[in-house]
Amino acid sequence: MGGLIESRKRILKWFGGFLVGMLVLTLVSRGIYANGLPRVSVENPGRMAVEHVVEKAGNVKGSGELAVNVAEGLRVSEVFVVPGERIEEGTALFSLDGEYLMGRVRAQERSIAKLELQVATLEGNLELAGAEKNVEMSRAGEDAVRVVEQAQKALDRALEDEAAARAQLQEHLDKNLKLTSEEERKRQEEAYQEWKARLSQGTQEVQSASGRVRELQRRAESLQAEVDELKKKIADAQGSGSGPDGAKSGGDRSEGNISDGGMAEGTVIEGAQDGGSGSVSGNGMAGGTQEGESGQDGGSGDGGSSSEGSGGADKAEVEAWKAELAEKEAELSQVKKELAQAGYAQEDISEEVGALQGNAPGQPDFTSEDAKWESWRSTRKSLEDKIMAAQRAVEDAEDALEKAKLEADRGLEDSMRPELSDSSLGIYRLDLEAAREELAKLQELVKAEGLISAEQAGIVTRVGVAAGENTPAGAAVVFADTGKPLQFEVILDKEDKKYVNQGSSASVSLGSVETEVTVDYLTEEESSPGSFRALMNLPEGVGTIGQSGSFRLSVQSELYNCCISIDALHTDENQRNFVYVLGERSGILGKELTAEKLMVEVLDKNNRYAALQSGALDGNTKVINAADRDFAEGDPVRMKE
Repeated sequence: MGGLIESRKRILKWFGGFLVGMLVLTLVSRGIYANGLPRVSVENPGRMAVEHVVEKAGNVKGSGELAVNVAEGLRVSEVFVVPGERIEEGTALFSLDGEYLMGRVRAQERSIAKLELQVATLEGNLELAGAEKNVEMSRAGEDAVRVVEQAQKALDRALEDEAAARAQLQEHLDKNLKLTSEEERKRQEEAYQEWKARLSQGTQEVQSASGRVRELQRRAESLQAEVDELKKKIADAQGSGSGPDGAKSGGDRSEGNISDGGMAEGTVIEGAQDGGSGSVSGNGMAGGTQEGESGQDGGSGDGGSSSEGSGGADKAEVEAWKAELAEKEAELSQVKKELAQAGYAQEDISEEVGALQGNAPGQPDFTSEDAKWESWRSTRKSLEDKIMAAQRAVEDAEDALEKAKLEADRGLEDSMRPELSDSSLGIYRLDLEAAREELAKLQELVKAEGLISAEQAGIVTRVGVAAGENTPAGAAVVFADTGKPLQFEVILDKEDKKYVNQGSSASVSLGSVETEVTVDYLTEEESSPGSFRALMNLPEGVGTIGQSGSFRLSVQSELYNCCISIDALHTDENQRNFVYVLGERSGILGKELTAEKLMVEVLDKNNRYAALQSGALDGNTKVINAADRDFAEGDPVRMKE
């Protein structure tokens, strides 16, 4: 016994050690498994506004610029200003080479003299050709008058034909037909169709009423036969009793009353189906029914006593016959009433149908009238076609007249058109005028001894000439008008434009000076689509032309209910947005956390936060915003400590 106990103790001890070992191994396994999982940090979505900041570099420029232009191709001897220099009215900008300038003046004078000779020559040639042109013009004028007169005569004939056709049409229209109006036609047709429908309906109702009368007659005859049979049964039963006096007396009263009350006065006359009538005498029916009932009761009393003593039908059977007789007589009375009503209804309907048949309106027929109308319309159409043909002839004649006038005018123009030398004369005159204007400008430069000066104060922004080079076709010197405020200019991209509008408030930093400004001008650059130029007027005394600075604008969005950090937002290969949230599932080692993928809709975002559409997430959702290693959807994870 002691050995058994010791054995059990060893088994229990061994089993306990096994459990402890398994527990240790489980804990070690969970630790190793957990250390291999990605460690993540999470956040809860919150309510906030998304701030958008636009920061751009820019430059100060003048709001108004003036250009100094001189004749192209003049040699510059010396330049006196540089970009950024403040100048006053009359300040010398640059000077021209005097000898080169005089050479240009002499060359321009020679060009003018040559043009004057060419103009004089062409004017002489035109004068000589004038006589020939006069003769040609005279002949062209005569031809033009003749052609136009012929075309006018053709037009007059066409107008006369059109007037005659219109007169014929008017004469036809004056022969107005007296036609029944569409309203009257419609009224007559509706009256006929209404009569026809009423007659058809009345005929159907007569047939229906006749059928009803026949049905009720057959029913009354059937019920009468049943009543007669019951009366006979009762009479036979009462006549076979042992009391001859009482039985006979009771039976006679019962039979006579039933006969008199049941059918003595109720008569039905069946009418013809098509328009006939029927009648029922209802007075006798009502009285007969009442007498029949009293007779039945009297007969029942006398006959009952006689039946008790007889050896025939028993009392219960006779009473049953009497009850059935009462039901049948009541039903027969009701049928006769209905038969009388049906007969009256049949008579009324037949009378109505007869009245409709005797007062039938004629079916409207406008065939002859319509034939006359169609003939009248056909004639009118023929005359209208004739007028249209005459109108086309008038139009053709008018076109021919216009064409004749145009050809006549062209003939006159051709006769008056100058020769090629005439157009050349105009060109030479224009060239001569331009050459004289150019010479006047050069002479003004000579008077100023080749010195180019500023016409007003400003700041030089660009110098387009250099000593020893020729003046360009464009501006030689550009300077800003200091009488107008300075502006700060920045170039925005398409994304910046979403938050910057004309009238928006912003700040501009120029060195250590920061000033609040308003976006006064905003437009897309034609030379660079997608880029936008913004200008802001600077306060007086702030900034200098060409100075660099920075532009800053901050815009707060509306409050969003579901905002997360931008690090928690991801985008798949299809440019769809999603987040990872913490989930939970049962694993081999117990419950474990998982990364679950959730698609979201982004409402707004900046470089730090993103606003999401409410519904997919709420304030209790744990959104993963960072991890120490990569993971995929459904992977187990653990929280950072």
